[in-house]
Amino acid sequence: MSAVNFNELVSDRIKMVQGGEREALLKLSQGIPDLIALGRGDPDLDTAPHITEAAVEALRAGRTHYTHWAGKIELRRLIAEKLKRDNGLDYNPETELIVTTGAQQGMMATMLALLNPGDEVIMGDPYYTSYSECVQIAGGKTVLVPTKEENDFVLTAEEISAYITDKTKLVVIVSPNNPTGTLTPAAELEKIAKLIVEKNLLAVSDEIYEKVRFEDYTHTSLASFPDMKERTILLNGFSKAYSMTGWRIGYMAAPAALIGQMECLIHDMTISVAEFVQCAAIKALEAGDDCIKATVAVYDERRRALMKAFDVIGLKYTYPKAGLYMWVNIQSTGLSSYDFCKKLLLEGHVQLFPGTVYGHGEGYIRVSLLAPTEKLKEAADRIESVFLKKQEG
Repeated sequence: MSAVNFNELVSDRIKMVQGGEREALLKLSQGIPDLIALGRGDPDLDTAPHITEAAVEALRAGRTHYTHWAGKIELRRLIAEKLKRDNGLDYNPETELIVTTGAQQGMMATMLALLNPGDEVIMGDPYYTSYSECVQIAGGKTVLVPTKEENDFVLTAEEISAYITDKTKLVVIVSPNNPTGTLTPAAELEKIAKLIVEKNLLAVSDEIYEKVRFEDYTHTSLASFPDMKERTILLNGFSKAYSMTGWRIGYMAAPAALIGQMECLIHDMTISVAEFVQCAAIKALEAGDDCIKATVAVYDERRRALMKAFDVIGLKYTYPKAGLYMWVNIQSTGLSSYDFCKKLLLEGHVQLFPGTVYGHGEGYIRVSLLAPTEKLKEAADRIESVFLKKQEG
């Protein structure tokens, strides 16, 4: 019997999400004993003990069953309180909120619910690659708007306006931004909001890094501007601020008319988020932000150490205002982004991701803050050793 050739049998949509440079570098890194991994966005810090213990208690109490498709009402009420307190937004927990298996499921569900074949979705470039793949899987077309280094790679209303067509349905705003670590200023968000209302469009606002901000930089939700709550699908979650990536829990806030239809879609995808995980999220919100403040303080120390190291080396970077990453310009090395990362991995045993993983990011790399400060300093020393000292010699 001949083997089945799945290369010929798989659907066109699965071919859209085949591995590329990121997966190649992950494979190359396997087996390197002294590897410093600064690629993936998975916090190295443990989930706070009070959150973990809440999950353990829930498991012992038998909280292992399906919940309401939109999530436990206790959790949705706490999320609604958070959105009111932090963002000035009023959402009905019974009709305008869904608990999702991470914010990423929220993005996938949104695209499946809203896009017809050929509908266009505008995103800033560089961008979080999985979101573009969600658009394509749903049959839409991603329209990438190049952003500029001199503007901190912030997507502007003027830039968006130039790319709007009669097929445009959605504008995606990711602020704080992955991969660049920047924030969209409130004044620019207001302009974007006015444009979206004027053009009768919808918006997706990814705010997953909202609470990981440094210095006095502030965050404003796109949904908070006039006439935007009814046009915005707001995505957020627990992964980054609470160091809960592996727990897979997030949420979406949107108009009731959309949420009511999306509940069935969420059911078809995952039925509901694990009940004991929802219990942990309830505890996280009930306990307040003290553990987040401690986490951000750790990341801030790492951020400052890495900035200082890159200043000494002489590599330019976009000033990191929020999030878990630095966006570093490596054009002075004369190498492509991928070749830089491959050389550093093989010779310096440091794993980074090239800017080309995140769209048209040639000449840049993304460096995560997700290793202890001393490891970050060592990674910077290895970068200097592999590239700059050899160039001087």
